[in-house]
Amino acid sequence: YVVAGSDFKFFSDQLLLRVFGIYQIQDKSHVLYPQITGGFWDNTELSVGAFIMRGEKESKFGSPAAGQSRLFMTGKYSF
Repeated sequence: YVVAGSDFKFFSDQLLLRVFGIYQIQDKSHVLYPQITGGFWDNTELSVGAFIMRGEKESKFGSPAAGQSRLFMTGKYSF
């Protein structure tokens, strides 16, 4: 496997762009994990992201056993 990723912060750390990926060398399948997180209001955090799985049906990440690609949205409020 090759795993790589990075975080990019904007607007005085109020906006976070996260991009990670996993590449399976033997069967050339991969997973991409982009995410955007914003904390524009006090004590509040909103995130939107995805797990994107790609590869042939017989590959590690393309197999039906690995599951489908997913979109997600989360929210957090601290008090």
